[in-house]
Amino acid sequence: MADSDFVVDGNKVVEFKLVKIGDDLLDNSLIFRPQMCHQIFGDEESIYGFKNLRIKLYYKADSLQLYCGFDYEAKLPGIEVSDLMRKIKSKYEFDIIENLQDFEILVSTEKVYPSGLLISEFQGCEKKQYEIYHCTNSTPNFINFHQRLQTFLVWFIDAASYVDMDDSGWNFFVLFEKYHSGEEIRYSVVGYASVYDYYAYPEHIRPRISQVLILPPYQSKGLCMKLLFSVYNHYLAEKSNILDFTVEDPSEEFQRVRDCVDCKRVLEKDIINPQKLATETRMKLIEDMHIICKINKKQARRVYEILKLKYINRQNEQEFTNYRVEVKRRLNQPYQKQMKLISKCKSGMTLQEVHDNLISDEDRKARLDMMFLETIDQYSSVIARLHTNGSTV
Repeated sequence: MADSDFVVDGNKVVEFKLVKIGDDLLDNSLIFRPQMCHQIFGDEESIYGFKNLRIKLYYKADSLQLYCGFDYEAKLPGIEVSDLMRKIKSKYEFDIIENLQDFEILVSTEKVYPSGLLISEFQGCEKKQYEIYHCTNSTPNFINFHQRLQTFLVWFIDAASYVDMDDSGWNFFVLFEKYHSGEEIRYSVVGYASVYDYYAYPEHIRPRISQVLILPPYQSKGLCMKLLFSVYNHYLAEKSNILDFTVEDPSEEFQRVRDCVDCKRVLEKDIINPQKLATETRMKLIEDMHIICKINKKQARRVYEILKLKYINRQNEQEFTNYRVEVKRRLNQPYQKQMKLISKCKSGMTLQEVHDNLISDEDRKARLDMMFLETIDQYSSVIARLHTNGSTV
């Protein structure tokens, strides 16, 4: 057999399940795969030494107790399953069940209910019921649960790291599916958001949304929007000293959800409408979003542009030209800052170094045109979701 038969892509051989009942262990339709595995298996994300390998990571749906098992057709001499288990355990701070029968008994006998404060309940698509709970490091039983919950991060969020649970600044919002198993009410983990309360002078806080994850079986059902709305609503109801909300290094997918949620919040408060766009200044509308909805000003500028695009007549050449000039003016700001460095040269760079880092005016205009078209595509996607009630976000 060729050596290539014993090299596999880690993302294709790792399989997850959320196990609600014993029969789920045999149901391959429940399998979902990781988006990445470099934190476990290295930058190449490959596993050497096994043919037709399967790595089974089965989480009990309510408590996230974990079973890990391995199947393979053949292995090379000197390669052991224990090597794989050791790599997985390096990111897992709790005991892993390695006997499938023990895990099956646990599934059939243990019943676990959410910890924390219930802050939202709603019916999603397919008439499924959902609940969101707010938790901190002082919530009973939550720290151990969170140890298991956060292990999904290394497989689904690039460059994600575990949080320090000794820090009381962390807040967690855990989303569950609530369902009936016979006469009993049961729960399945759907996803969660972590938020850190940063201090803002003189007596404010600036909540920063750090990690947001909806597990693959529950994606594309509008649940990330529901979760983000609940985070905002909880803070605005419970704390009067919020300066604004920020997000730590948002992915493109999450930025799209954030845009849609923030636009909906602004529209619900009637901060922006066609009349106000015609009579109020851009600065005034951005300030209103910041004060009323606690949207930070960088994001508020983005929301302003999205909603203005929603209301302008794109077929009106002059109207759309004015909009394009306004957006390009913002996109051009980094270049303008570079130009200021030429005259002031306060960056520690020599005048020649500043000139060397500048692009030509022709290249700048071409880049601006491309950036504008990309921005319009992003904004149009958000606007389309606003028209369809964001049901697929």
